[in-house]
This record gives sequence, C-alpha cells and structure tokens, in this order.
Amino acid sequence: MPVDGVVVKGRALVDESAVTGESLPVAKAARAKFGASGVIGGTVVANGYLEVRSTAVARESAAARIADAVAEAQASSSPTAQLVDTFAKYYTPAVVLGAIALFCALRFVAKAPLRSSLTRALTLVVAACPCALVMAAPIAVACTVASTARDLGVLIKSGASVEALAGMRALCMDKTGTLTLGKFTVVATRGFGEFGGGRGAEGIDAALRLAAAVEAKSRHPLASAIVEASIGCVALGIEDAGGDLNAGLPLLTERMITTAGVGVSSTVEGRAVAVGSHRLLATEEAAAVDDRALAAPVLAAWDKEALTPVLVTIDGRLALMLALADAPRGTAFDAVAELQGRVTGVDVVMLTGDRAAPAEATARALGLRGGCFAELLPAEKLARLEALKLSAGGGVGMVGDGINDAPALAASDVGIAMGSGLALAADSADVVLLSDNLRAIPAAIAAARACRTVVRTNIAIAAAVKLTMVALVLGWRGTQLWMGVVSDVGALLLVTLNGTRLLGAKVVISPNVNVSADVEAGGEVAAAREKSPLLSSATVTPDFNTF
Repeated sequence: MPVDGVVVKGRALVDESAVTGESLPVAKAARAKFGASGVIGGTVVANGYLEVRSTAVARESAAARIADAVAEAQASSSPTAQLVDTFAKYYTPAVVLGAIALFCALRFVAKAPLRSSLTRALTLVVAACPCALVMAAPIAVACTVASTARDLGVLIKSGASVEALAGMRALCMDKTGTLTLGKFTVVATRGFGEFGGGRGAEGIDAALRLAAAVEAKSRHPLASAIVEASIGCVALGIEDAGGDLNAGLPLLTERMITTAGVGVSSTVEGRAVAVGSHRLLATEEAAAVDDRALAAPVLAAWDKEALTPVLVTIDGRLALMLALADAPRGTAFDAVAELQGRVTGVDVVMLTGDRAAPAEATARALGLRGGCFAELLPAEKLARLEALKLSAGGGVGMVGDGINDAPALAASDVGIAMGSGLALAADSADVVLLSDNLRAIPAAIAAARACRTVVRTNIAIAAAVKLTMVALVLGWRGTQLWMGVVSDVGALLLVTLNGTRLLGAKVVISPNVNVSADVEAGGEVAAAREKSPLLSSATVTPDFNTF
C-alpha cells in the first residue's frame, strides 16, 4: 500500500506485520462483514484484490509519522556525549591559562629566570596534554567494534552504542520476526479415522500429502506452511517408490473451489479433499456432528496455546488437524536464558503489536522475566519504552525488525535491528545483527562490558601519569621539557597497547548450545519444538503427534 486509505472495492488479506506487528494477515474489504475497510501505507497485499481511496498524502501517512518520531528521537544526545562535549570545551583553555599563570608566578613572583619559568610552563602544557585521556576510549571502542563485526556478525555503529550496550539493564524485544521466525509453520498434528495411526504412509503423512496437493494451488498465506510441512512426506514417498518423482504431490483432478471464510476443496486421487477452518464441520449431518465432537477438545486445547488450527476433511470426514504458529527462533531460547542469567543480568520484556494470546504464549515459552505487552501501536511501544527507562534509571535497549519498531529503536539507549528487517528499522538502530542470531546479543554485551573495563583502566593509567607529571612540574625546579614529552608519549603508548588487546581476543558465543542463526528455518523450528511449551505436544494433550 503506497499510502493510507479506505477500501472501496474488493477483498484481500493484508500483511500488516511490518507496521503493526500482527502476525496473521488481516482481512480487508469494502463491506464490514468481510473485514476492516481501513488500510495502512507500507503494508502488503498477501492475497486478493483491492481498490483503495487515499485518505492522506504520503507525507501524512502512518509510515511518515513513524519516520518523524524516529527523527525526533534521534535528535536527542546522550548525557555522556554532552559531558564529553562540555569537557572538551573548557579543558584546553584551562590548561593554557594554567600554564600562563604558572609562568607569571615563577617569573614575577618567585623571580625565577626567564628560561626556567618558560620551560616549566611549557612542560605543564605538554604534561597536561589530554592525548592519552582522549584516546583512552576510542582505541578500545574501535577494536571492540571490529571484533564484534568479525566474530559475531554484529555491526555497532558508534562508540556511544558500545557504552550503552555495556550499561544495559533491560531489553525490550519485538515478537514477530524478532523473537519468532516471522512466518507460520506447522507445529502439531492430529490424525483421525483411517489417518489416525500416527506418522507414516498410511497415517498422518498420507492425509498431509493430500492436503498439501490442494493447498499448493492456493494463494492463502497459511497454505505455504502446509505445503512446506509436507515436504518430508513427499520425500519419503519418492524414496519408498524407488525414486519415482511421480510419487510426489499428486495433481488435482478437478478445479479447486474456494469458499470464503471456510477453505478450499478439490478432488485428489479420486478423493474429495477440503482444507480450511473449523467451519468445514459446520453442518448438521450426523458424520459432521461426530467430527465436531472429536475436534472440540483439540480446538480448545490449541486455543489456550494461541495456535491457529487448520482442519482437513477427506470424503466428508475429519481426517487431520494441523496447528500452525509463528514459531520462536531456535536461538531465542538460549539468547533469553543468557540475557537473564546471573552473568549478564538483563531483564527481557516483549513489546509487540500482535494479539495478546499468541504474544503471551510466546513469552511463556521463552520464559521472559520482564513481562509481555501486546497489541501496541508504534506510539504505544515508544511510550512503554520511555516508562521503562524511567523506572530502570536508563540502560534500556530495544530489538526489532519492522517499521512499527523504528521509533522505539531510535528512542532506546541502544537500538538493535535484525539484519533481515526493513531498512527504516536498521537506519534507526545503533546495532545491526547481520546474521539474525539472537545469541549474538549477550555476546556483544559481554564484549562491550570488557571494553568498558579496558576504557576505565586506560583512563586510570592516563590520569595517574598526567597527575604525577603535573605535580612534578609544580613542585620541582629541575623539571625538563623532555620529561613532559616522555610522559605524554609513554601514557599514549600504554593506552594504545592496552586497548588493542580487545582486537586480538576472539569474541565468541558461549558454546553451551549448538544452534546457529544462519541454519535453515526448518532447523530453527526443530530446535524450538524441542524446547518450547508453545510447540510441545504435552502442553496440548498427551497423545498429540508433533513433527
């Protein structure tokens, strides 16, 4: 959608996840009974056709207002940056005036020789030169930025971002596309009747193969998840058939029929197959009544876990139920555990525009200690983050990937964007995860804290050398100019060598879990299924079959 508007004709499913965080596509139509009529600029039509009347020019659209909020948040400077600017403004003139005062005191009050007075005054200027102090932080920060990019795939944009990472106390995280994969996958199955014998060519796999054959022709956003889930079944079928590719997804023998709000149906291998919502069973036939009784407890249990159910009927009888969810990333579990662990000690809070039920289910699965706030608009996310900054006393970060996260990313003490997210989010952030590996966040925080330790050590070294030399200049008549030069260069050399240690040390993600962010989505989902109550069959009913 180029701009905000109102639907005047047509019906469609619109992906609003980038703007609102809603994980499910939203129905849009001119008539209220088929969906909402308002559309937002920056969203994407996933399926269908719309004619829209614009209600705002591009400059006044929701996306433009979000960009304005980003610019406003970025305009404010951090207290540390202001302190550095103030120090630089007054320090050099103070040193010069101090040297002039020393020269006058020695020459005109103590009646010291001109050469001696001038030498000691110049020595004070050299000794007080802030070279080592000024370089105490930049060298360490540059080495940290280089090492995190090299070893973690984490791009830190500035030294202030390194400082903010080191001081992080709480971390707000978006759900859709950040803590989760951002796409639906089949996470649980249940077979019935002749297909209730578990996984295998004659059980759930057979029903899934027929359902995928119908969904392969559908443009519904959930269809791709069912087709993707069937890939393993198809591969097994081809293998069992001795490599015969004809044993893959069967072809439809009749035209596919789409029933709005219900699902799709067709004939596959001589069998009538329908795939859709629970409304597939909304008839008064005796068989449908029996099937509704079978499906009811499963639907109730999945509803508690905020799973999206899809039903499959074959020859008019319930054959298969599929549970779909926006599954957590495999790396999310360990990232949250490490962030909230004793060493890092960062509380994780979820801020999402998604519905409350799936958001809370994901928060429970990941064990978020800081809580979950759902159904938030971009301005509400920003307000929640500002309130958290006040309560925590600063040190609050934000991780996100969408347009709706951009204002909070810009206003946070350190904004972290997913590399696969939108450009506005990456532009608003202080840190970008190039590999989308969430476990790189606690590793980057550890690297930033190591950098902070080195910076403090450098400042102590530089200050000790400078103060010693200044005291020597003020208290000893035999002070020579070369002594000031040696102390200044020596302190700078010590600070440089100490800072470059960070470049030589390899920054690594803790090896307790071997889940990588750059594995295929199927691998992440498999890892998630092993850990998440959201995806565990035990949280639904003991005899459910899961992938």
